[in-house]
Amino acid sequence: MLINFDVTKKITSVVTESIPKIASYSYGFVKGFINLILAFVSAFYILLDREKLVKGIKKLNYSLFDKNFANYLTLWTNDAKTVFEQYIVGNIIDSFIVGVICYFGALVLKLPYTSMIALIIGVTNVIPVFGPFLGAIPVIIILCLIDPFSALIFTIFIFILQQFDGNIIKPIVLGDKLGMSGFWILFSVTIGGALFGVVGMFLGVPIFALIYAGVHDYIQVRLRNKKITINDRAGTID
Repeated sequence: MLINFDVTKKITSVVTESIPKIASYSYGFVKGFINLILAFVSAFYILLDREKLVKGIKKLNYSLFDKNFANYLTLWTNDAKTVFEQYIVGNIIDSFIVGVICYFGALVLKLPYTSMIALIIGVTNVIPVFGPFLGAIPVIIILCLIDPFSALIFTIFIFILQQFDGNIIKPIVLGDKLGMSGFWILFSVTIGGALFGVVGMFLGVPIFALIYAGVHDYIQVRLRNKKITINDRAGTID
């Protein structure tokens, strides 16, 4: 009877301690779910009234600021739209395609933990430059512990897949809309990763692209106002 009493007491204690945590998690889940629904509904109405909203924002822009600055904001907003559509959404689509190809490729090659491999490769592929290495290296290490031959097969497969992605899939899905050289992409990924980790590596490129586009648009507006055209020849301008 004493043992049963102690067990009952421990169970009661655990349940009592768990109730606030369960309530907190439940509240967080419900709150997140409601916010998700509101986000989808808001996005739907924004898309429904997109033309009116764009026209209203444009009127507000040109009514608050002078023409030159309003033109600059308009150019920068268009660049932000391009970066979001072409980079963030496109990069997610590209990573999804790579993950699916990796899944079926791993199935054909009869590699262990097929779903896990495809998930790791697909998720890490959203990170520019370093993403393929961040995903491939831990998978290779895991496969080496299980079956070194499978690790070798995966290494060859992922090398071919990344070449296919970089030369065919990415140019089709993403295009070349950022207007940045490879150096600036590497620079933004490195700085973003150093400051904010993995999230910074992913968001570093679009954020830097917006800054880069903002500076570029400002220069173009200033040159246009001064009626100056820059040519490729060295030397001063008449």
